[in-house]
Amino acid sequence: MSRGLSTLHPGPAQEVYGAWEPPDLIVSDGAYGVGGFPGDPRTPEGLAEWYAEHVAAWSKFAHPATTLWFWNTEIGWATTHPLLVREGWEYVQTIVWDKGIGHIAGNVNGETIRRLPTVTEICVFYRRRLMLQTPLGEMPLCRWLRLEWRRTGLPSIAPTRPVG
Repeated sequence: MSRGLSTLHPGPAQEVYGAWEPPDLIVSDGAYGVGGFPGDPRTPEGLAEWYAEHVAAWSKFAHPATTLWFWNTEIGWATTHPLLVREGWEYVQTIVWDKGIGHIAGNVNGETIRRLPTVTEICVFYRRRLMLQTPLGEMPLCRWLRLEWRRTGLPSIAPTRPVG
């Protein structure tokens, strides 16, 4: 289903990864490791394995300016973060969504009352780590730019007075 430049596929993401144009934005609101849907691991320990195929596809099809908004619980994100970093995603910030006390209604029963109710969720913002292939090996853009600046012999411009 498409509208303008946006496309929504109401099915498993794996069915369309190969047909993706490089996305500008990826919003992931998948497994949380709480058994919330069929296939969601019951604990966060299985999340890295659950996300491995997805993160590999996001990384393969993303372009250097692609951003990722990764929704999860704090432990779900902490469990998945190393996988995202290994696949070339750079952490930017974490946003906490305080769902408020109204979220407790209907979500407290004999099982859940034994702990504090969950009223927050997090969204973690990532961007692609921009790496360049050079004759000296792979390096971050900033390092390459400094090396190129020095290679050209252009002078460094230093402020004549303190900035700030």
